[in-house]
Amino acid sequence: MLGGDLDDKKVVLIPNGGLGSDRAHMSYVYLEQFTTINNMYLKQLDLDRWPVSILEKTLEDCDVIVMSGGLVSRLLKAIDESGVREKLLQLIRSGKPVIGFSAGAMCLSKTTYFAEKYIGETDPSVVNYVPLGFVDFEVYPHVEEKTLIPAIKALLPPTVKGFALSPADALIVTQGEVLQAGSPVAL
Repeated sequence: MLGGDLDDKKVVLIPNGGLGSDRAHMSYVYLEQFTTINNMYLKQLDLDRWPVSILEKTLEDCDVIVMSGGLVSRLLKAIDESGVREKLLQLIRSGKPVIGFSAGAMCLSKTTYFAEKYIGETDPSVVNYVPLGFVDFEVYPHVEEKTLIPAIKALLPPTVKGFALSPADALIVTQGEVLQAGSPVAL
């Protein structure tokens, strides 16, 4: 996906889905994984704090865009209020790699049913925001118990395709093809 060696890639992390100590912890985990384990450069891009000119330039100059977890509504709100939605969409359409963790993956869908009805952490505010619309399936992250699968399946209308992912699973979309790593459960 990233075209070879991961060393020296410039990664931009958008942490705006999280809050407080959870956000700080997620940022630390990404810092460790990208810079210590993979020897990449990581720049945190807080959409709530910087002018649009800096945000857009940073997004243009990076090799990989990463959107972290939290609530989908917080992340989409930050994207919209910062004024970077069109630039972000244009860069992703042009082929710039984007990695979405949890809420970051959920916001890449065309719909947000899972985010709105997520078991244990619903996000009813997500109905006020338009997702980024790059994939025609929903992602239900953090599934660890097989007993949850029937309840998760019940959340989706029959017209929407979805995947349940454990922490060891990933979906990779490249040139319109959906590839799987680990054992995502198709819903």
